[in-house]
Amino acid sequence: MSNHRQVWDMSLALFAFAEGDADKFYDFTIFIFERQSQFYNGRFLDKTHADLLQLVASFAQQHSGQERETFLKRMADSDIYEQARTPIRYAATKGGWATPTLFINNANKVPVDHKSTFADWQAVIEPLLLD
Repeated sequence: MSNHRQVWDMSLALFAFAEGDADKFYDFTIFIFERQSQFYNGRFLDKTHADLLQLVASFAQQHSGQERETFLKRMADSDIYEQARTPIRYAATKGGWATPTLFINNANKVPVDHKSTFADWQAVIEPLLLD
């Protein structure tokens, strides 16, 4: 299974879980990232899409007692698809095709990246904090 498919399913799960509540979204994101070793970097290479969906449903159940089948049906709803697709499409319009992709104040061209020094980052961010 591709990492792209995993990321998409995790996005669907987050939106289905949160139901528009940003705190729930963040909380479940942390919960999933703490368990990332269970599904990323080859752990799911020989698994199926159905296996990943079951894992995600088990995360929702472990986290807050959500009923697995209800959660899986919610992940498949068209409004959840639309909610999950919007940030991905927005990132693509700004040039974000991988993580990490950096944006500062919605700028398309950020003069710092993962190779930049702390001083480089300070030079970009500190003037923004003065505004």
